[in-house]
Amino acid sequence: MPAKSDPVWILFRRRTFSRLAYWLKVLGFDPRDRSINNLFYSVYFYGFWVAWGVAVFAILGASMTKIFVFLPGLSPNALVIQYSAIFFFVWGLIKFWQVVRRSPFVFSEPDAYLLCQAPLDRWKVGLGWFLMDWFGTGLVFAAGSIILAFALTYKGLSGASAIQDLPVYFASALRSLAIVLPLQMGVQAGLFGIGAWRLRRGRQPKNLIWLRTTLMLVGLGILAAQYFLSWGNIFLSPITFPLEAAFGSLASPTDWFFRAGLSLLYLILGIVVLIWGTRRMHLGLAAEESRLASILRQALTMMNFELAETLNRRRKLGATYSSSNLFKNRGIWVLIWKDLIQSWRSLRASQVVRWVYIFFLSIGVFLLTDWAAQLILGGIWMVVLLSLIHI
Repeated sequence: MPAKSDPVWILFRRRTFSRLAYWLKVLGFDPRDRSINNLFYSVYFYGFWVAWGVAVFAILGASMTKIFVFLPGLSPNALVIQYSAIFFFVWGLIKFWQVVRRSPFVFSEPDAYLLCQAPLDRWKVGLGWFLMDWFGTGLVFAAGSIILAFALTYKGLSGASAIQDLPVYFASALRSLAIVLPLQMGVQAGLFGIGAWRLRRGRQPKNLIWLRTTLMLVGLGILAAQYFLSWGNIFLSPITFPLEAAFGSLASPTDWFFRAGLSLLYLILGIVVLIWGTRRMHLGLAAEESRLASILRQALTMMNFELAETLNRRRKLGATYSSSNLFKNRGIWVLIWKDLIQSWRSLRASQVVRWVYIFFLSIGVFLLTDWAAQLILGGIWMVVLLSLIHI
């Protein structure tokens, strides 16, 4: 089937470019306008946002160097590598919990209607929808990598950076992105492949609660070993080894290329697992599991928090959960039992993550002394807090 008439390519192109056009229009640029004036305006538009991004990353990076003073014992490079590896590991655990619980491939109703009836290769569907999901996650990892690279560069220049040091900042950012993005993309692709394997044809998908619980307990044990055992960092060495090329000060270019090759190897292995897992994926089961998630994602994209809250309440009251075991005793213990069940079923991992995120943002606002960085973190803090209140 030609690429132009392939349903996967048609939907991927339509969804990707429509999403990109939406955000460009939000920022003040209409890509559908083909006039000469808009062409000249595009040069100013992209130049302005690039300069704004460099300025914001430089402010946050310079402010982050002050946090290194409160974390003594290791060099700034070693601190960034260690905590970046821990962040990678925790993110991977949360993502694994999600993909073995529900389909990682989110199909809207029109997409499911077309894809489930067309004779097409499953691995193309999996690869296309993985890329659409990765764009948003990769952007977050890219922003974090640039901020950390700018912070280490500012620290290396002893806080005396000038405009002529911009090539040094750009080089450090590109060096970190060349390692972090393939590493993160490979891990996410492998996890999506595991989620697709759960939805293989001929088998009813299971919740795999035992696998999720076991892996979470092992993961918590590995995290605890980082702080209570002197040799505990050996468990995260597959992550810290390539990150040393992104944020470390290596002695030779050969060491950097060797670690960069390992990051590319993670990417290749992740894509192979993704293709292997999606070759026998049941698209109907994936569409059925992600029907509500698709509507919820659209509501959040359009900032319709009221609709998102209604959908979440409907999901909790529907057939997603089994009926509760009634408490047989009498008296006040019945009310306590009811409150415990309601609290447990209303608690979500996303809420816990957001509260932890708000906690660290609050600490960052008080630790930083630069008013511009405090203003930026305060704005992020307000956005996250409002989203937690509405959802």
